[in-house]
Amino acid sequence: SKYLSTMSMSSSSNSGSLGEAVAAAADVCSHLRQPYDRCFIDWYRQSFLSGNLSSEADATCKKLLADYRKCVMQELAAKGKEHVADFEET
Repeated sequence: SKYLSTMSMSSSSNSGSLGEAVAAAADVCSHLRQPYDRCFIDWYRQSFLSGNLSSEADATCKKLLADYRKCVMQELAAKGKEHVADFEET
């Protein structure tokens, strides 16, 4: 996700270990990110670009993103980096 990519870049300058933990968690959870990425691309092409911005149009992708994010946060918590999860979602 955009958030994880941004977090990974900014974290690497502050603490190599946090950046490494984020990268490792993302790698462990890549089996969940790949379906989300495909879903997002399909949603973007088929719904967004055609003007279908209804919440139903992207419900499947939201579930896939939630699964991926949960996996990443669990991996970070297992490495003692659960403080990274302290953020507000919009």
